[in-house]
Formats: sequence, C-alpha cells, structure tokens
Amino acid sequence: MEKLKSIDEIIAKLKELHEVECGKGIDYPCVTCLECPNADYHEYYLEKLNLIMKWTANSAIISIKLPLRDYLDEFLYKELLKELSRRFNFILDKPEEDSHISLFIKDSDVRDNMKMRQIEAFLKKDLKELMGMITKGRILIKDWARYMVDKTSASKIGLEKEA
Repeated sequence: MEKLKSIDEIIAKLKELHEVECGKGIDYPCVTCLECPNADYHEYYLEKLNLIMKWTANSAIISIKLPLRDYLDEFLYKELLKELSRRFNFILDKPEEDSHISLFIKDSDVRDNMKMRQIEAFLKKDLKELMGMITKGRILIKDWARYMVDKTSASKIGLEKEA
C-alpha cells in the first residue's frame, strides 16, 4: 500500500481515472471486479485522515475511519451518513468494512465538472468538519435536554410567586 501525503494527491489520482475497455464486454467499474490486468489495481493511504483509497483505472473507493468516541457519536454519524448519501450519490449508504464513510467514484464522475467539484469540496473541506458536525449534534441534544428539564413541573416548584 502506497502512502500519500495530502488530499491533493488523492484528488490527482482521481483525476487520472479514465474509460477502460472491459475484457468481459460489460461496462462495469473495475474496482468492483479486479479480474483483468486492465484494472491496474493500487491501494493508497493517507495516515493523518485514516483514509484508504482502492484505485483502479476507471473507478476508486475511498474509505475513511472516523475517531468516534461513544454510542452517541455512532448514532449521530449514522444519521449524518444517511443524509450525505441521499444528497451525494458518490457517498455510499453502506461504507466498506472497517470504515465509517466510503466514496465510490467512477471515471464519469471525474469528467462531470460539477460532480468533481463536489467530490473535491467534500474531501478538502467537509471531511475535516465531520467530527465538528458530530460534536455540534451532541451540543444540540444536551441543549434540548436542559430545555426540556426546565419545562418539567418539578423544575417550576419554588419559582412560583407567593400569592
């Protein structure tokens, strides 16, 4: 597995994706097949982001493991993943084994200017913010709990004015 130093190197490898004539005669992403030499399979990793990329000539899967702390982080991450995969078709709703988020990118995605800009933005900006988003969810839940406790009848005892 080859070590990469930055997200820019990951993006550069993605931009190398191109159409491949399938030896089986089907239009299939090589990263899901790997049966012929045309696939040109390589694995790369970016240690600082706990990211692994399985790369082939016409497709790649990028998998990221997040530093989740507990069951609440796990719950919030799953909700976030549902919404991300609904919005962006390059984010898989079920990540690769031993990872939390997986992106599936085809050569046609790289040729689509808007989609490639979304992929770059996700990798360069949003990925760094994911744990912050999860922490924000924790804060919102705690604020909700405090607000609801303040609304309980028991919390109001002693606050009413003497008649």
